[in-house]
Amino acid sequence: MLGAFLDCVDLWARSVETQLKSLCAPSPDWHQAAAAIEVLCVGAAIGGKIKPDATVADMIDAAFSTTWPSECASTAPEMRALYDKIAGARDRIASIAHAQIASMKGGRAGPMLNPGKIVGPVRDLRQAKWRLRFIPPNDDRNEPAKTYREVKAMLGAAADAEMGVRQVWLNAMEGAFGEAATRASILSTLDAARAAVADAGIGANNSSKQLAEALDRLRLVQFDESLTAARTLAKQEDGVAALPYYGRGRRNAVEAGTALVAATQAFLDAVDQNLGTNSQSLDAKHAALDESLARIDTSLAAIENDLLEMTAPKGAHADAA
Repeated sequence: MLGAFLDCVDLWARSVETQLKSLCAPSPDWHQAAAAIEVLCVGAAIGGKIKPDATVADMIDAAFSTTWPSECASTAPEMRALYDKIAGARDRIASIAHAQIASMKGGRAGPMLNPGKIVGPVRDLRQAKWRLRFIPPNDDRNEPAKTYREVKAMLGAAADAEMGVRQVWLNAMEGAFGEAATRASILSTLDAARAAVADAGIGANNSSKQLAEALDRLRLVQFDESLTAARTLAKQEDGVAALPYYGRGRRNAVEAGTALVAATQAFLDAVDQNLGTNSQSLDAKHAALDESLARIDTSLAAIENDLLEMTAPKGAHADAA
């Protein structure tokens, strides 16, 4: 009985092994381990872990890093949603990839990654300019097929949306502060403007306080780095191929710059309005003064005539009669 049972266990084990190998076996359209690596690399690039000039070794380290940021630097909702999706499945996908491409030699944290199985997919992804190449089986709803399918469908639109948002923001910053503007020059100019308005006694309502708060916010972010990243990205023609550039810059810097433009415009509008009000008030005062002077002139002329009549010789009056 025991021998028969052991024989059955052996048959079952071989059957399970065969099925697992069949599931994991690569085909021209689908390679589970390579697909997992591609998704991890895309997520690492969006998260800023992979730089535009990264080597293959850098990309591998970033893909399997456990220190991805909780949020990406992107501003477009489409790109943020894409990153959140990959980051949410990262641990499961990394475990699958690690299990299939690990060598038997142990390292400090378990089996080592087999370079022969991982370098090729990473190089292929770079040569494909970050476009996902595989087609997951339609009936496969497990990882990494599920996330791979969704990422592939979302990537193009997300990249275009993010590139558009960065371009609009860059145009707004350069339109408001000039093409050569830096954080230091912006802070210096607007601080001086606030001081000049205050010294001149020109009211700015609450906009001066709001501008001061926006300037303080700008002081705390890496604004120049975000400007440089946006300018570099603006030179790229392919949104997907520019994927590593989306991780550069800081979302808080983008938001701080946008808030500063709005605060600056409100401040200038308030100052302009108060200048106009003061000018109208002065014009009205000048008009009233001119009218008063005219009345005074008329009164003085009448008084002068009366005095002349009072001081004229009596004979003159008789002759006149």
